[in-house]
Amino acid sequence: MGLDVSLQQVDRNVTKVFSTLFSTMRMEELNRYRDTLRRAILLLSPRTAQVFIHQAVETNLASKDSHWVYANEEVSDTEIMELVHSALGRMTVIRQIFPLWRDTNIRCIRNNHRISSLLCDPQEGYLQSLEVSSLYLYDSVLMLANAFYRKLEDRKWHSMASLNCMRKSTKPWNGGWSMLDTIQKGRISGLTGLMDFRSNGANSHVQFEILGTSYSETFGKDVKRTVKPSIFTRWICSQSCSEWFSPTPSCGKQVQRIETSE
Repeated sequence: MGLDVSLQQVDRNVTKVFSTLFSTMRMEELNRYRDTLRRAILLLSPRTAQVFIHQAVETNLASKDSHWVYANEEVSDTEIMELVHSALGRMTVIRQIFPLWRDTNIRCIRNNHRISSLLCDPQEGYLQSLEVSSLYLYDSVLMLANAFYRKLEDRKWHSMASLNCMRKSTKPWNGGWSMLDTIQKGRISGLTGLMDFRSNGANSHVQFEILGTSYSETFGKDVKRTVKPSIFTRWICSQSCSEWFSPTPSCGKQVQRIETSE
C-alpha cells in the first residue's frame, strides 16, 4: 500500500505559516493539504506543536478523524495534557522514559560515583524536573570520567602525556579505540539508567513510551477525558525494536503492553 508523504518546515511564527497557506493556495490545494494533515507526524518543541495543532483546528484544517503523532523525548506529562486539549481527533505521543528512577527502591551507588542527594533520591522530585538533554550531559561526563579512571589503572595504557593535542598532526590519537572500547563496556549506572553499549553503539537499555488517546464515538468531543490515566494505553519498547513506531507494535517479547488505571 503506497502512502503520500509531505515534508514541511515549520517556523516559530506558526500563525504566519497558516495565513500564508490561505493567501497562496487555491481551494483544491487547501483540501489536499487538509487530507495530508489527517495523518501528521510532528517533530517540534511542545510549545510549537501545541500552537500548530491549535492553528490547524482554528482554520478548519483539522477534522475529527485526524491523527496527530508527536515524537519528542523531553515532553512532560503537563505538556502532553495541553497537546491533548488542543488537538481535534486522536493523538499519539512518543517519548523516552527512565523506569529505573521511578523505582523508589533504587538508590545511588556512592562507591562508584558521587551524586548529590537531590539527584540520588527519586522522592526529592528534583530529578523529574530535569530535561532529558541535561540527564545525558551529566551521564556523558560520568561515563568519560569512569573510562579515564579505568584506563589509568591499566598499566598498559599510555600516560596522560599522550593526550596532548598537536594541531599540525593528521594522525588520530592511538589510544582512542582503547578508550572507546572501555566506554562501551562500562556498564555505568547514571541518571538515565544503565549505560551498556552493544558493538553497534546502541544502548540496549533505552526505552520509549507510546501514549495514545483511545477511540470514542464522538472522537474529539471527549478530549477532556484523556486527562484520566485510564484513557491511555501505554507501550514500552526497547531501542532494538524496529517496529515500535507502528500503531500496533509487533516487537515480540521486547514489547510490554500496559493498561494504566486510576
